[in-house]
Amino acid sequence: MENIQTIVDRFSAYVSNFRSKITKNLLDYMDDTFDRDFVEFNVDVSRVENELTLYIDQNFSNIVNIEDSLRLLRKFRSILHRDNL
Repeated sequence: MENIQTIVDRFSAYVSNFRSKITKNLLDYMDDTFDRDFVEFNVDVSRVENELTLYIDQNFSNIVNIEDSLRLLRKFRSILHRDNL
C-alpha cells in the first residue's frame, strides 16, 4: 500500500473543495452553480478512480505468486466494489 497516500490526499482535497462551494440554497432551481460544481466534482473523482486503477494494476503486476495476490486482493476488497473499478 505504498504511495497510495497521494491518491487519498488528492481525493480529500477534491471533497473539501466541493464542500466549500456549497454555500447557497440547493433548492433554488434557477441557480445552476451546484450542478456545475457537482459535474466538476464527478470529473475529479473519475480522475482519482483512474489513478487508483493504475495503482492497483501496478501492484498486481509486481506479484509473482497466488498467495500474495490474494492477500493484496483482500486489502483492496472495499475499493474494488466501485463500478468504475
